[in-house]
Amino acid sequence: MGKTRLIAVVTLFSVAILGCGGAYWYIFSKIRTVNVESAAVALELDLEVKRDAFLRSVKKMLQDLSSQKSEVSSHFVQRNGVVDFIKEVEALGKFSGTVVNVNSVTVQKNDNTNATEEELLVSFRAAGSWGNTYKLLSLVETMPYALTLDRAHLEKTDEAEDGPWLLNVTMRVAKIK
Repeated sequence: MGKTRLIAVVTLFSVAILGCGGAYWYIFSKIRTVNVESAAVALELDLEVKRDAFLRSVKKMLQDLSSQKSEVSSHFVQRNGVVDFIKEVEALGKFSGTVVNVNSVTVQKNDNTNATEEELLVSFRAAGSWGNTYKLLSLVETMPYALTLDRAHLEKTDEAEDGPWLLNVTMRVAKIK
């Protein structure tokens, strides 16, 4: 009977050890599964946080660019601003003490068909003293527009009734379509 009891105790301990090993393996498998799932959720959360940070930075950049866009667009004659631009040139004439007559204003299409800008070709004549006509030319050159002076001709004449000096200017100014 001693031997049977020993075999029963050894068998019982063996079954208990196998049961504990099985339970250990089951718990370990569950922990590993939960660990893999939590790592996937953490990775997804990290990606979502990075995406949110990226979207915030893009929104901030767009806000910053909107102020710069208005600054850049101020260097162009606006879509309906041709008359205002001509008035500005005439006002510079008054400010400089010259008499300004705008001879022609032409809108020229840009060669690039996708362009959002076109050129405004402006030709004007001013008469006044040497200092005043020179001051007008300087003021026109420093106007806050993307402009190019194609021609500026200054000549002395005795026939002009508004002053002895005549200034003929032809310029191109960038304009938004």
